[in-house]
Amino acid sequence: MKRVGWKTLLLPGALAALFGAAAGLLSGRWAEFHPAWTFLAGALLSGCVLLAVFLAGVCRPLVRLGEAVRRVLEGDLSARARVPGFPAGAQLRELTRDFNEVARRLEEDASREWDVLPVFFHELKAPLATIGGYAQLLEKNLHPEQNREFAQIIRSEVEEMAGLADSLLLLSRLDAGRPEQPPETVDIAEQVRRAFTAREPLWREKELTLALSLGDAKARGYGPLLAHVWGNLVDNAVKYSPAGGTIEASLGEREGRVRFVIRNGGAPILPADLPRVFEPFYRAGNGGGESGHGVGLALARRIVALHGGEITVESGETEGTAFTVTL
Repeated sequence: MKRVGWKTLLLPGALAALFGAAAGLLSGRWAEFHPAWTFLAGALLSGCVLLAVFLAGVCRPLVRLGEAVRRVLEGDLSARARVPGFPAGAQLRELTRDFNEVARRLEEDASREWDVLPVFFHELKAPLATIGGYAQLLEKNLHPEQNREFAQIIRSEVEEMAGLADSLLLLSRLDAGRPEQPPETVDIAEQVRRAFTAREPLWREKELTLALSLGDAKARGYGPLLAHVWGNLVDNAVKYSPAGGTIEASLGEREGRVRFVIRNGGAPILPADLPRVFEPFYRAGNGGGESGHGVGLALARRIVALHGGEITVESGETEGTAFTVTL
C-alpha cells in the first residue's frame, strides 16, 4: 500500500472544507438577505487562495528536502536540495543549506577515501612482487650467504609494508578523531633530541653536520603522536640532505606557543609540488629516487592539526627546504 503523508491528507481536505463553506455562503439564501455574508465569503475565498499558495511554497521545499535526504541515505551522496525562496521561512532555508553542506562533506570524504585505496594497493604491488621473486630464489636452495641476503631483503620489504599499514591505520584514527590516550604535558625538546639520536647512524653515514638550537619547550598533547611528527621531519631532512651537508633545527617557546623549524640544504621542492607535499601518497619531484610511501607528512599535518597547531613548508634554491611547526 502506498504511504500517504500528513500533508496529503490534511492540507487538501482543510482547503476543500474552506472552499465549500465559502461557496455555500455565496450560493445560499444568506447572500440575498445579508450582503455582509457576501463580503465575508469573498474574503474567505481570497484567503483560501492565498493560503494554498503559501502552503505550496512551504511544503514543496520540505518535500524536496525529504527526497534529497532519502537519496543520501540510499547512498547517493551527490544529492542536494534546492534552497527555497519566499514564502519559505529563514529556518527552512538555513536547514536546507546545512543539509547540502553535510552532504557535500560526506561526498568529499568518500571521494578522498576511494582515491586513497587504489594508490594504497598500488603501493603494495612492488614489495609483494619483490618478496615473491626472492622467495622463489630461496626455494632453489642457493648458497647460504645468498639465502641470508635474500631473507634480509624480504624482511626489509615486509617491514616497509607493515610501516605503511600502521601509518594508514593511524591516519584513519586521526580522521575519525579517536586518539588512543588522554592528553598530557609533553617535553618537546626531549622528543626532538631523541629523534636525532635515534637516527644518528643515518646522518653519520652521510657525514651530515647538525646545527641544533633546542631550547626548553613543552606542550599539552599526545606524546606518541607528536614524537611521530619530529621523527618524520628528521627522517626527511636526513633523506634529502646531500652528503656532507648541514641540517639546521631550532626549537623554542614564546608567549605560550611552541615553534620548531628544521631545514635541509637539499634540492628545493618544485613550486608546483609545494601545495601538495602534505597529501597522502604524494611524492615531490625532488625525491631523487629516495624511498618512502608518501604518508609521513600527511600524518604529521593531521597530528599537528589535532593539537590546534600548524605545519608549513618553504623551499628555494639558496635557502633549501624548511618545515615549521607551531603548537
